[in-house]
Amino acid sequence: MDNFLDLKQHEMVTRFSGFSIKTISDKTQGGELLDTRVYVLDPLHPEREVFICTIAGNTAPAGSGFHVLGAGELLLTHSIVAANSGGEAMACGENASAMLSCCDVFGNAGGDSLCGSYSQNLFTDPLFCDLDAGDYTLALESPCAPDSNSCAVLIGALDVTCSFTPVEETTWGRLKDRYRRE
Repeated sequence: MDNFLDLKQHEMVTRFSGFSIKTISDKTQGGELLDTRVYVLDPLHPEREVFICTIAGNTAPAGSGFHVLGAGELLLTHSIVAANSGGEAMACGENASAMLSCCDVFGNAGGDSLCGSYSQNLFTDPLFCDLDAGDYTLALESPCAPDSNSCAVLIGALDVTCSFTPVEETTWGRLKDRYRRE
């Protein structure tokens, strides 16, 4: 997958959209990866807007999807925060705030708890096409597909590219036989 945003810790990014975020910061100690999550920390420009993104496959001891620190403010819309390991989906510092709208938060190892305010969010499996292989595109049956959620928009960065509906190959004759018997 080549549609990934890979930023290093504390790089000054005010707005970003349309990306799958798999590694934002990576702190290592003795070769062991300790932290790969989105940080929101900038005392001069504390507001961050993140929209139409997929934040999946990250790891951190707290806030495995997002960690809003200091006086940071996060506005997260039309995004997926799922399948992150370590801490909960989102953590906020004492003076930090977050607002989520039309997002799907699901399957984060530390829980799907959020900080701040939120509305019209989903807490259900986004139905990635192949999570184990790192394919974060969505299945046709996904609640994040535009026709399947109350926001009527694509939630997440990646389109619908597969279907979980099983298809059985058959011949025209076998198909006619099935309906003759009923």
